[in-house]
Amino acid sequence: DSEGKGGFLLLAYIKDDPVGGLVINATGMTKYIPEYYLVYLAAHEKWRAVGVGRYLLERALEIAEGDVALHVEEDNPAVRFYEKMGFDSKYLEMRLKRD
Repeated sequence: DSEGKGGFLLLAYIKDDPVGGLVINATGMTKYIPEYYLVYLAAHEKWRAVGVGRYLLERALEIAEGDVALHVEEDNPAVRFYEKMGFDSKYLEMRLKRD
């Protein structure tokens, strides 16, 4: 067994109703890859237009003390959002899929 490297979870609420969430893992591999990895970011459809995702990501970037990486499919509309937030495409990901 190995211990996790940590990370954090943020939740956004409007009037006691959960409207968004974010999960960031600490990689523990500072010399090799970014210190943090954005695993999950979601905002309730009803609240996306008011900036819930932006708020969560801005807060996460304040908390994370190092570089942050994420994966997003190239045809996902969120690509523009992440680019506006300062992310850029640095690598080509290659996968070997096995059944």
